[in-house]
Order: sequence, then structure tokens, then C-alpha cells
Amino acid sequence: MSRQLKRLPPEATHVVLSSGGNDALDHQDLLQQSASSVAQALLLFADPLQALEADYRQILENLRKIGLPGMCCTIYSGRLEEPIRSVVPLALRLKSDLTKVLKD
Repeated sequence: MSRQLKRLPPEATHVVLSSGGNDALDHQDLLQQSASSVAQALLLFADPLQALEADYRQILENLRKIGLPGMCCTIYSGRLEEPIRSVVPLALRLKSDLTKVLKD
């Protein structure tokens, strides 16, 4: 994303960022792992969520430095097959909810 921001046209008035879908897809293997409890299953997501949050913070800081109004779309749907297609929306909601809890 840093390279893209460097190529931002000087006449740009707004910035729209779409980020996170590939990051989520990179961790879809977590949905196939076994766990002996719900707590253990949730802990599988802890490190990837922390890394993703750190990346988002850096991206948003870079956008803030540009000084233009902007919008950030952080997750989008990928082309997945069942049963993963049904599980991903739940996992993404969980990610969002966990991120809120971690910030509070």
C-alpha cells in the first residue's frame, strides 16, 4: 500500500482504501484446525488478529499523513467453497467483535 500512496495523483481530493480480504484469506486454514474447546479455538486467532490490527494501524497512520478525506473498507468477500464460505462471515464478525473487546 505504501507504493500506491506514493503514486497518488496530485489532483486527488479523496482516498478510498480497500484492504484486508487477502489477509483474511491467508488465514483461512485456521478454520480447518481442530480444537478441544471454544477457548482454544478462539486463541488460534489471537496472533493473526494482533498482526492484522498492527498492519491496519500503520495503514491508517499513513493515510492520516496524506491529509485527504478518506474511507477505509477493511474486509471483502473472497471466492470460497463450502463449508468455508458459510464459516468466514462468522469468523470475520468474531474478528471485529474481538478487536472491539481488545481495545476496551
